[in-house]
Amino acid sequence: MSTDTRWQVWDMSTGKHRHTINGHENIVRSVVATNNTLISASDDKTIKVWDTDNFRCTKTINMNKIACELKIATGYLFAGSYKCVKVRKY
Repeated sequence: MSTDTRWQVWDMSTGKHRHTINGHENIVRSVVATNNTLISASDDKTIKVWDTDNFRCTKTINMNKIACELKIATGYLFAGSYKCVKVRKY
């Protein structure tokens, strides 16, 4: 979780900072990775999909609640919120 609207990407093999991602308007709660994509959830009630080649947002999913946790399984994105889980085909 980030305590501001930005979050960091690090190269796991070198330990070097690769990129700072901006785009949410509130605290980033969760980030998951799949293939060449990063997906982030924020207190701004959005989930954003990011391309890892250029770190640009390719899609914004508007939620009506804060998504606290993200999981990906068998082609579905699970977004957990307070007293609620939303499922979207990915």
